Amino acid sequence: MLKISVKNLKIKGYHGVFEDEKINGVNLAVDVELFFKKQKINDSIDETVNYVDIVEHVKRINNDNNFDLLETFCQKIINDLMKLYSPKSITVRIRKFNIYQKEELDFVEVEMEEKSE
Repeated sequence: MLKISVKNLKIKGYHGVFEDEKINGVNLAVDVELFFKKQKINDSIDETVNYVDIVEHVKRINNDNNFDLLETFCQKIINDLMKLYSPKSITVRIRKFNIYQKEELDFVEVEMEEKSE
């Protein structure tokens, strides 16, 4: 099994149910893990999934959309990356910092996983 991971991609997004989040934005961190059937390794970037492409795709989804829910953002990333790379499975985690609440906490996190059929 081959695992390609992008960990703690820091982005600013305009996602949330509160108007302030949609106007001023929120700080997010995204993790993406793609699992593939073990591939023959031949040291060619053209023969693997380039993590730079994963990063750019997540940033594009973030910049082109305004989601109310992190779950919707997660699902969009999963749907797009499943179509692009056909992994055996994918896990996406999104953390939101500076929560618009009175409670003191570091972040909230949504995690979703999907397996190919």
